[in-house]
Amino acid sequence: MKWKFFSVMKGKQLSDLAEVFVSFEVEKLDGCSVVYFNKVLSGAISSADVLDAYGYVVGPEPRRDFNQFPLKSFMAERYGGDGILNNGGGGRCGFDGVWQLKGVGPNQLVGSDIDPSNVDGNLCLNTAIYETIWSEIIQVILPFGAIQTVAILDTGREYESCGILKRRGLLIRQPAVRPAHFIRATYFREKQLNALSKDAQRVKLAVRRLEEFLPGSATVTCSAYERIELGLLELVKRYAEQFAVSNAKHIAHLNVTASNLSLDGAWLDLSGACLFTHLNIRDKLAVDRFNGEHIPAICSLQDICYYLCKYSVINYYEFTILREKITKGFEQSYFSYLKFYQVAQAGFPCWVLKRIESSKEFALFSDVLSDFLKHDGFLVNPITLGECWAGYERWVARLYLDLLKGKVDKKPADFSWLNADASIIDQLLSGFSELFDRAVEVADGHHVSLQNLYRCMLINITRLNRSHELLHGLKDHIERIGNGPSVDRHTEYHELKNEAVRVAKFNFSIENIISVSFWCGNESYIWFDPMTGMFTARVENNHVMSSHSIFELAGCQKDVKTALRFYREIWSDFNEK
Repeated sequence: MKWKFFSVMKGKQLSDLAEVFVSFEVEKLDGCSVVYFNKVLSGAISSADVLDAYGYVVGPEPRRDFNQFPLKSFMAERYGGDGILNNGGGGRCGFDGVWQLKGVGPNQLVGSDIDPSNVDGNLCLNTAIYETIWSEIIQVILPFGAIQTVAILDTGREYESCGILKRRGLLIRQPAVRPAHFIRATYFREKQLNALSKDAQRVKLAVRRLEEFLPGSATVTCSAYERIELGLLELVKRYAEQFAVSNAKHIAHLNVTASNLSLDGAWLDLSGACLFTHLNIRDKLAVDRFNGEHIPAICSLQDICYYLCKYSVINYYEFTILREKITKGFEQSYFSYLKFYQVAQAGFPCWVLKRIESSKEFALFSDVLSDFLKHDGFLVNPITLGECWAGYERWVARLYLDLLKGKVDKKPADFSWLNADASIIDQLLSGFSELFDRAVEVADGHHVSLQNLYRCMLINITRLNRSHELLHGLKDHIERIGNGPSVDRHTEYHELKNEAVRVAKFNFSIENIISVSFWCGNESYIWFDPMTGMFTARVENNHVMSSHSIFELAGCQKDVKTALRFYREIWSDFNEK
């Protein structure tokens, strides 16, 4: 059956990069069931079709009876870079030309001398669910998203890992071309005498085609070098913004390597993804690793430049120029984006910031804030609003509210709780004040009053610096479903995914429009329009209603009550100004 492939990538796909494939056989596994299925990604393909096509694993031993189970050929992907031990690529994944199957079992790219727990090729079902939910979260809150899961199969079997029995799953996902496909697997041992190893041959052939898989809009009239340069510089900008947003919002990948990124800027292999807070920080090294998550991304592109030169795609002079452009371009873009989104966390609407980010006022406050946040301990405080909402708030929310209220009320705020030098506090106060004045000018030019700009910033400070408890305890929720008595885990996993995406989108999504997200509930979505000062709600049947008073939004009163509790600390300020 020829299936249509729905991909996040444009242009050529993984299936076009035949140079990296190694064929291996898998056998049909009876007893599998579908516990997660993405109907949007699958298109016209049913869950039964997916089960039939991907319920396969590597057999435990050489086959004797070739009529016992049906066989299917998959392709393992050769790739390199750090983070793959001494494997030669994806040691537990297979690609059939449409989607990638993860957890299929060990293939011939598993290296020697690897710990037994890393060579069995298994994938824990709970891990597959966790990775899938985080990929959906990343897809909606980071600029270049994530590689998404098409389906997850429960094999109905268990395996042992570190003395613990775990349920085995199979994850079917979108394929991705990665930087690692163009980098050597230097620790993978191959018996190849008097000739290039197969891994080296793979890189030599693949880098010659790199330009075909890079993002951007280089024209055919450009030289090959120019097309490579334009594509890599576009990828630099994408990686820079992706990691800047994740850092500003404290979203950690925790396993960034050349093989866990795609050539269109997306993340993949998100089994370690989490919200980075003091609750999961063990030591300062963990903080340093989080703040340096972008480094492996730029290193992967530097490595590609090396192999472009090594295999004579570009000359040494072009290599030195290209590597320098990539390195400097990434550093400039990353810190520029990081400062922008750090200031956005302080409540300033993005549509306003985009109009003043080149101003001296923005430079002053963003520099002061960035330096101040270098000492961030990632402290979050628990918040429980009855039974309707529970989660955490970043400690800086109080700072941002004090800065905003002090400016608008024209009353000096008490910053004694901050435990910072008076000079730093003065710089934050003056920098915020000057930037706010510029923001008022921009808002006024778009018919947004000072009062409504203030309201927008109160909303942003509150919602952007809070996070639902579900995102902190996702593993526990998944385990409860897996260990529970339910006979319909498929529905429960989907409901959990939908809820996680809903709360993440509300607390972390980037908005470049004038209207501000006020609440995202189960019954309705409510936003505030600063141009009119009106609240608007869209309820389940897509009916839209507006009112100057949120209390008059009939049809979504449960969500309104929850929202009012969510904003209870600022509600009096919201209405008085």
